Amino acid sequence: MNCSELERSLNSFLSGESSREDSAVIRAHFVRCPDCRLRLNSVDRIEMLPALDETVEPSPDIGARFHSRLIRHRSQPE
Repeated sequence: MNCSELERSLNSFLSGESSREDSAVIRAHFVRCPDCRLRLNSVDRIEMLPALDETVEPSPDIGARFHSRLIRHRSQPE
């Protein structure tokens, strides 16, 4: 997969609509290509981290837990 192909496939990958095989190819491209990783917004990068390693299974409530921690972090004085 090249960068142009990844760009065309990114939305379906991030929405979970890609096949298992396509997802594996996309993950492999992200591992090799820092330029494509930089194209992701910060939320997508965070969500992408578990996808880069098939052995990591995020919990069903990962979004809510992350949001809660982010709010706590932002409320702490610097």
